[in-house]
Amino acid sequence: MAPKLSQEVVAKFQTLLKNVRPELFNAYRKRPNPQFQSTLPAGKFCQWLTMYGEENHQFILDVIRFKSIRVNEADWSTCASQDLPTLYAYESIPGYCTLHTKVAKCKDKTTGGLEIRNEGGKLTAYISVSVSKTWKTHQARLMGILKGLEWSFRYLEKANITEKRLIVRNDFKEIIDTLITLNTPEENLDKINNKHTQLIYRKISDVIKKFEDVKFVFVPSRMNQIADLLAGNYMKPKKKDGSIEYSKEFILDLDNIAEKARNGTFKCFPNDLPKGFVEKYDPSKFPTG
Repeated sequence: MAPKLSQEVVAKFQTLLKNVRPELFNAYRKRPNPQFQSTLPAGKFCQWLTMYGEENHQFILDVIRFKSIRVNEADWSTCASQDLPTLYAYESIPGYCTLHTKVAKCKDKTTGGLEIRNEGGKLTAYISVSVSKTWKTHQARLMGILKGLEWSFRYLEKANITEKRLIVRNDFKEIIDTLITLNTPEENLDKINNKHTQLIYRKISDVIKKFEDVKFVFVPSRMNQIADLLAGNYMKPKKKDGSIEYSKEFILDLDNIAEKARNGTFKCFPNDLPKGFVEKYDPSKFPTG
């Protein structure tokens, strides 16, 4: 049985639902109207919104429209995050390349996986890197992002791209939330107690200034599989230019994951929806105007 939300969480979610209700109604008006529709309890819907951040809210509302999802405002029950429908937020932005980063503990060192996709979502470059000789989770993840930004800038320079715009995707929400604040006054960094961590954030801030624009977006780990695979398969470069010769089988695995990710736009629900997720559509339960 799904746990009941606390009154505090329900109040927070009600405010969120109120803010998105105009867009939700608009999505309802534009969607098809089949006899049976997937039903999303309001608490689960709001939890879905909070997981992905405001930059993906319109994408979620478009999913409501295209997949004929009905939000049942009367039901404030929720469920575990792993039971939420999967949302593939691989929407590309014209003029922006996308960087995915991931780090892993590998024997006596920390290694990272970096991948770049072009504005069409195609995998164009990837590499495994040595991040540090020690493992401190937060700092290691930050160093992975720092190395990813530096590598991305060099890649875009080599590709003769004059206006360098980048989307950075990572599956550690706390870091992404902090990095988003780098666009606000520097006093935010002064609030970070650990001096070494603060120094890494400042280095990231300096690299960001080399780009025309950098956006940070949180993605679940299942949407960061290529960088994860690269991080866990670090090999010391043998070529002078620092590139790595991966096996044909490994490259094929990367290509297969990239293809599935690129084709995942708007495929938000698996075939087997969570138990009890679908009910007969009754328009009287939720007004559409």
